[in-house]
Amino acid sequence: MKLTGTQIEQFERDGFLILPSLFTRDEVAILTVELPKLFSERCPENFREKDNDAVRTAMGLHQRNDVYARLVRHPRLVEPAQQLRGEELYVQQVKVNAKAAFSGDVWQWH
Repeated sequence: MKLTGTQIEQFERDGFLILPSLFTRDEVAILTVELPKLFSERCPENFREKDNDAVRTAMGLHQRNDVYARLVRHPRLVEPAQQLRGEELYVQQVKVNAKAAFSGDVWQWH
């Protein structure tokens, strides 16, 4: 995947770029399926709430899980990043910030 000139200009202006269709719903579902297993791990990379033990941030996912390790090496992610920052890239952090969403009388995790 190659970024357009307009996308590169937007990144340079705003400091970020949103690519909403970079991965399909099915691909995102594969990532999502992995989260309960990662959240269940008792490790320093999982930051939990003190009052209910729920994970709010899970860090280092690319170092803990093959699916996330493949994600950070996927050409649809790497090629645009290389366009923006050059060939020499490294992954600084892959993390998920979780939050509770209230729906009626039931708390649901999204």
